[in-house]
Amino acid sequence: MSLTFLFFQNMPTFLSLDMRHWGLFLACLLSIVLLFLSFVHIKKQRKSLAKSLKKRAHEIMTRKEFETRFNLALHIGNGTIWEWDIQTNKISFGPRFHALLGYQQGELPTDIYELHRIIHTDDQLKVRNTIVQHLKGNTDLYEHETRFLKKSGEILWILERGKVIKKDAMGKALQMIGIGTDITEYKLREEATRLQSEIISHMTEGIVLIRVNDGTMVYTNRSFEKMFEYDAGTLLGKHISILKAPGGRSFEEITQEIVEALTKHNIWKGEIKKIRKDGTTFWGLATLTSYKHPQHGKVWLTIQTDISIRKEAEATLRDSEEQFRAIFEQSSDSILLIDPDNGKILAFNQQMHQNLGYTRTEFEKLSIPDFEAMESKEEVRKHIVQIQEKKWDIFQTQHRTKSGAIRDVEVTIRIIHVKNKEYFFAAIHDITDQKLAEKQQRLASTVFESATEAIMVTDSEVNIIAVNPAFTEITGYALHEVQGKNPQFLKSGKHDDSTYKKMWDIVEETGHWQGELWDRRKNGDIFPIWLSITAIKDQKGEPLYYTSLFSDITERIASEEKLHAQAYYDSLTNLPNQRLMKDRLSQALNQAKRTEKKVGILFIDLDHFKSVNDTLGHLAGDHILKEAGKRLLASVRDADTVARSGGDEFQIILPNTGGKEEVSLVAKKIIKEMSLPFMAENRQVFLGASIGITIFPDDGDQATFLLKNADMAMYKAKFLGRNSYHFFDQNMEKLAKGRAVLGWDLKKAVTQNELSIFYQPIIHLETLKTVALEALVRWHHPDQGLLLPEKFIPVAEESGTIGEIGQMVLERACQQMYEWQKTYGLKASLSVNMSSRQFILIDFLHPIKNALENSGLSPESLTIECTESLTLDPVEKAAEKLNKLKALGVHIAIDDFGTGYSSLSYLSRFPIDQLKIDKSFIQNVHSSPQKQHLVEAIIRMGESLKTKVIAEGIEQQEDLDLLLNYGCHSGQGYYFSKPLSAKNYEALLKKEKGLV
Repeated sequence: MSLTFLFFQNMPTFLSLDMRHWGLFLACLLSIVLLFLSFVHIKKQRKSLAKSLKKRAHEIMTRKEFETRFNLALHIGNGTIWEWDIQTNKISFGPRFHALLGYQQGELPTDIYELHRIIHTDDQLKVRNTIVQHLKGNTDLYEHETRFLKKSGEILWILERGKVIKKDAMGKALQMIGIGTDITEYKLREEATRLQSEIISHMTEGIVLIRVNDGTMVYTNRSFEKMFEYDAGTLLGKHISILKAPGGRSFEEITQEIVEALTKHNIWKGEIKKIRKDGTTFWGLATLTSYKHPQHGKVWLTIQTDISIRKEAEATLRDSEEQFRAIFEQSSDSILLIDPDNGKILAFNQQMHQNLGYTRTEFEKLSIPDFEAMESKEEVRKHIVQIQEKKWDIFQTQHRTKSGAIRDVEVTIRIIHVKNKEYFFAAIHDITDQKLAEKQQRLASTVFESATEAIMVTDSEVNIIAVNPAFTEITGYALHEVQGKNPQFLKSGKHDDSTYKKMWDIVEETGHWQGELWDRRKNGDIFPIWLSITAIKDQKGEPLYYTSLFSDITERIASEEKLHAQAYYDSLTNLPNQRLMKDRLSQALNQAKRTEKKVGILFIDLDHFKSVNDTLGHLAGDHILKEAGKRLLASVRDADTVARSGGDEFQIILPNTGGKEEVSLVAKKIIKEMSLPFMAENRQVFLGASIGITIFPDDGDQATFLLKNADMAMYKAKFLGRNSYHFFDQNMEKLAKGRAVLGWDLKKAVTQNELSIFYQPIIHLETLKTVALEALVRWHHPDQGLLLPEKFIPVAEESGTIGEIGQMVLERACQQMYEWQKTYGLKASLSVNMSSRQFILIDFLHPIKNALENSGLSPESLTIECTESLTLDPVEKAAEKLNKLKALGVHIAIDDFGTGYSSLSYLSRFPIDQLKIDKSFIQNVHSSPQKQHLVEAIIRMGESLKTKVIAEGIEQQEDLDLLLNYGCHSGQGYYFSKPLSAKNYEALLKKEKGLV
């Protein structure tokens, strides 16, 4: 029960109390009120405390997030930082990353799906999988060695490490940062080391590395292990003494000899008899050097060759003098016994003098220089001394026969001892035929290696033995990838088994086949070849080898296809041209007549394309046209035809369509696609499309008339505001004729003074004073009356008279403004529009200078308004033009701002004084939150650029109040004044001056 209830329930009793009781009652009531107020105050304090705690918690979380990023950067190491916002797929890179890849700031992709442009193709899938594993939480850290493509095309290896640093309440990754480190040099060294190891492991000579301090073998290649018949790797870590020498000198004696030789010459060479694992012996010729290894300290590097066969031959010669003489005389090689002291020939066999064409008696009188063709007497003597030091030698030289012919020979010289005296025993092998064969082989090899046709050699089982470089270049396969394989892996899949069977039947029957086939490259591409197969057979007629020669005839096929394409396809977009389009339209109409179906024909023209093409250049325009063609193809069915007739005009044929409703859906889809931004010169460009539509048989049954109908409907769509579609109706032909007549009339209007200039005041929004007048052209048509620019300016642009009209307006307006300033003291300036066509001219400044000089108007009183399309020029080119214009002393304004392509980064580089917000954003801005955000953003942009912002199309007080609140500088529109003729505005001036 509440106190209030008790109070009123007992009010009679309270009224009967005396004053003392009344005082007690009032005191109690006051206590209750104070208690209630205290409760309210405590509740407010609790809310304030809760809000403070929430703010503090947010600050702590923000600090923790920062600490996480900072600690991660420290953990990963020094490098270039990148950051990925997973929600928006936006990725940013640090300045060092740009420098490493050779890009300027802003040139690298900002969208994660564009990274394929700078990541090597072979790494893209691995990078994606590694990131996915980390995002799933399967790895604590994202880490990957990635090949990036520098701007120059070179490969840069980067070690990437990153980590998710932010997740939502459900644990979904929101943000990730990382660091990349350049490891290119390390990867190159790693590859070089791998190649060195591979070369050493495949050498035929045995190689062993011995640690000197303990005699342990720390490296052996496979040839060394095979030489001693040990399994791979079993000698590592074993002492070198395990490879014992049978009898003769001990291991210690050999070691002592090696140490002495290394001390004196830093190299030791010698022949050592060794024992294999199975107990058999062999002779080895060893070369040993010493160097300091970074891991094992001082080591001996030994290269050893098995010379058992040669040693056995020498032993045989020593075993029997009779056998030696037999060999000496009967050898097919020439043999000499030479006294090294004087170089005299002591003995020679029959083969020696016969090979040189001498009799024995004649040869006995000769010395070595008499038949040595390559060395002089002095060089021969020096060579003898060298052989004495080496104890043996093998070399190639040339001998001159008695007839003067030159023979190539290989000389093997060893020192033999006869009765304690040293002699040279020389075995001379005539290698002239061998040299010739080698030369021919080198020639054949050169042809094989340098042939532009691919050559493939297979054995009798059709397994590949050899291929030439042209084969690798054409197919992408190296020898080691195909050796031993059947060429079936080259099959393209375009031929069935019967084709190949027929081919091999002919080869087996005739030994040869040639023809055209399709093969598949290593990268999966299929390509046409002209192939010749020849069987090489033995004496019995059995095949030993098969040689295949083939050439890539892609260019020939492409040339044939090109001729066809040139006749029927557009060379830029690869879409059907007008010739093929008309043929397909005729087929579609004939089929529709038989099946009683309808055919839709769309005529498409890109909006604003001419401005883009004129400002950015034809290369950029071509890029946009190709992209537009792709978008059109993506918007229709496979059975539909998309064609380009020329310029920025396209046609689409929709056979078997359901009528207007179905065609409308296609048109809407196309408009949506064409409204998306195009990329040209690294910039976003917005175009749009105007589409005219006609339907067979509703609008006609002849292809020529239907195409004409669609063309007229397109112009109607463009006239009604662009970026829309319109269906043909019977009144359009009349309108098209009227448009053509209007163009002819306009050309006469310029010369017959039918154009006049109206002036609309530009008002300072705070003071409501006129600060400028914009000159606007009007046409007093002799039949149609006063025409506004919207009616005839598009016709002027198409007919090419826009430049002449613009010049006329500039000259007349400057003259009129000068007279008003002089006569009435008008303080306002003049604004004149200039078309993009005038800016394209090389001498675009000349007409402005003339207008100022002829009128007497000061440059400070003139503002040139240009559209945003001027900023489509490359930044440097546009800035150069505007700076030249600014140098005249005039002011520069960007007209219709917000409808074009400008950005803050581009405008900041231009000498702009004013930004004029397009009227489409101002009208009813007070009732459109979306417009309000845009207008406020433009005004803030103007403030950042330190330019005045002028609002066009102000018509209501509510719009004016909103603009004043945003800080807009000036404005114009019907709220202040409609455009006035020169006569009416002068009357207004007279009235203000009290002259009337």
